[in-house]
Amino acid sequence: MFQCKSTILAHRGWWEAPEERNTQQAFVKALQAGFGIETDIRDLDGQLVIAHDMPTLVSAPMSVARFFELYNQHTATHTIAPMLALNIKCDGLTAPLKQLLEAYNIQRYFVFDMSIPDTLHYTRTGLNTFTRWSDIEPAPLLLEDCQGIWIDAFYSDWVSFPLSLPKVDSSVLAHKRLCLVSPELHKRSAYQAVWQQWQQQLAIAKLTADNVLLCTDFPMEAFTFFND
Repeated sequence: MFQCKSTILAHRGWWEAPEERNTQQAFVKALQAGFGIETDIRDLDGQLVIAHDMPTLVSAPMSVARFFELYNQHTATHTIAPMLALNIKCDGLTAPLKQLLEAYNIQRYFVFDMSIPDTLHYTRTGLNTFTRWSDIEPAPLLLEDCQGIWIDAFYSDWVSFPLSLPKVDSSVLAHKRLCLVSPELHKRSAYQAVWQQWQQQLAIAKLTADNVLLCTDFPMEAFTFFND
């Protein structure tokens, strides 16, 4: 698994210092290396912008249009386009985001983390949508309507393969894309031990490599680890 950099998502870009997160520098570095990106989308004064926290006009966050421009510019020669995981931080953005995705012909993406009512807008509009499953969410809602599952772990490293859900046929899970959230995103330090566990379990699980993604603060370390 994760033999292709496009299946490793650099969390808010490939950064060295926290202040570089969600910056053009971090995005370009990740894209030029072939990594996917997880980033955050909000609205500000009628425009979609890249921002994890509430943005202000003074902070002048990057527009989503500019982010998509960078994506197209730095992936034009890639054999496989990196995946974009678009973390939707507020409701009501479906229509303008769809317009931008179509205008920039962004194909390799998914949206996630919306409220449940807002998620319905994304699925009904036909956008690539992931539901959530975590140690505080016992089952992924709207599973049938979503293309994949964002698999999170806030307090414990609970994920193990093969995945199973009560009253859900295993074939349903087998046909969903999965994005694993690496433990360091929630400040747990033993992330390599979890990577080792996943590597062993995924080696025997009947999952195609392109259907499993990893979101991490350490994209190059993860790529080296899983391909050593």
